[in-house]
Amino acid sequence: MAPDGAAAQAPIRTESELHARNLWAGGRLLAAAMAFVFIAFVFAFYYLRELNIQGKWRPDDVHPPLTFGLAILACVLASTLVYWLATRNLRVLDYRWLWPVAAALALALATLVLIGFEIPDAGFRPTDGAYASVFFAWTGFYAAAVFGGAFYMETLVARGLRVRTEADPVILTAEVDAFGIYWYFVALMTILMFVLLYVVA
Repeated sequence: MAPDGAAAQAPIRTESELHARNLWAGGRLLAAAMAFVFIAFVFAFYYLRELNIQGKWRPDDVHPPLTFGLAILACVLASTLVYWLATRNLRVLDYRWLWPVAAALALALATLVLIGFEIPDAGFRPTDGAYASVFFAWTGFYAAAVFGGAFYMETLVARGLRVRTEADPVILTAEVDAFGIYWYFVALMTILMFVLLYVVA
């Protein structure tokens, strides 16, 4: 994988390199756009927590589902670590990187399963105070972000399996790098979400 910034500075010689440059920029723009989406939930969390109208921020019978939160955090961080280890010295013509990425995909899918069980099993509803509304809205958007990451990881594995016959190694390398930026952002968001929704709240 090219050093950070190299893809943006190297002169463009072929159409594949132009495509790779676009992917380099696109991955970073996507992470920045997602940051603007999730900063709204951070603002809502702190604003409603400080406002605490009639003491209804988090009623006494509303408790964060800490077990699910820890399991989701563990799955996403493990998936991110496996992805990073698999792609830090990427050689797309060497198939060995595919199986760790497939394992990272499995962990991402496990995260979605956990969220699917957490939402109906949380023990409270979105109308049970301001915290509950922030919790369900944030978790829903977060699930969409993880689903998008899992879907793209699956396409990387599929393209990697046919790289010697169809896929362009230059473009695939750029795709893996661009997706990594997005997935690392999801990991950071997972940590922030866990701290706010499951610990601070």
